[in-house]
Amino acid sequence: MYKIFLISIISFLFPLWVFANQFTEIKLDTVTLKYVTYKVGSDDYSLDVVVSDDAKALEEIARENGAITAINGIFFCPEDYTDCGGKNYTINERFVDWEDLSFYDDTWERWVFAWDNEGIPFLFRTGFINQDRRNDIYEWMGNFPILLSAWKNQITYYDAVGLLDNKMKVAGPRHFICSNEEKDEIIFGRSSSISLEGLAAELWNIGCYDALNLDAGLSSYYIYNGRNLVTGQRKVIDAFAISSKHVDVKAIESRLDRAFQKYFEPLKNGPKIRWIKTVEAYKAAFAEARKNIYENNSVDLYDNNWKDIGYEIDIHDPKTLNTIYIVNSFEKRLERLARELGR
Repeated sequence: MYKIFLISIISFLFPLWVFANQFTEIKLDTVTLKYVTYKVGSDDYSLDVVVSDDAKALEEIARENGAITAINGIFFCPEDYTDCGGKNYTINERFVDWEDLSFYDDTWERWVFAWDNEGIPFLFRTGFINQDRRNDIYEWMGNFPILLSAWKNQITYYDAVGLLDNKMKVAGPRHFICSNEEKDEIIFGRSSSISLEGLAAELWNIGCYDALNLDAGLSSYYIYNGRNLVTGQRKVIDAFAISSKHVDVKAIESRLDRAFQKYFEPLKNGPKIRWIKTVEAYKAAFAEARKNIYENNSVDLYDNNWKDIGYEIDIHDPKTLNTIYIVNSFEKRLERLARELGR
């Protein structure tokens, strides 16, 4: 096991910038990680646990909570599981704004990724770790298995007690949330196909001190700056979400809804060749706009041998942040329209 040394010119030139919605894509030995880093205490961004009483598309939950970036949260009983009786519900732990929405008082074998009212992250498990800190929890979500606790890989324990089912043992894309040792960064994201054991090792490599497995599979949903990096095949009921004080999501979405209704919905009634050309032209234009914005707000990452291993994206200008959100959100509407029109 070894540390990856990430060389970022931008962090050298601008050490006082606070990265709170920074996207990183990095290729390690066995896996590609795509994750967002939130800086605890940011004045411009807020990280929250968001929940819904009904299963919804993650973009809908994000919109309702004014979030620009989000990842689906913990395992729940989905209505398409026979054992769930056609209903969506959770039996796990959730705290939102001090309100305890947990199903049980005892976490049992589940671990909770929590933070206090100052945003400082910590792990909790009844009778095991930080057992005196339940009253300190401002927001949290619980799941299993824990991947790392104080740098230590915990997967072996879960396997030994028979809590890893076959789906957990095989390689697959994974979702995770973690914090660094200094407790001033919270990271969430998605891996390429890998085992839980392998994921724990690679999260150690990017500086994760405590790390929790999140729900994935058909529930996988992942949004960055309004763009679906992964669109779930199943609606979800909770998420970790980042909002920006510079982006009024509800106002933007309402304005985009009106524009789309006025200029694009009528295409459905026109000649097929016309709407095909129009939708494809606008999709290409938005894709090019996003590419240009990200290229102008990204830096390459290198390992200690100066091998290019990925990149970071971070946008600090409020106007640019609003622009990229509008581009990504409107593009999603165009993609839905293209599907409706048979493209």
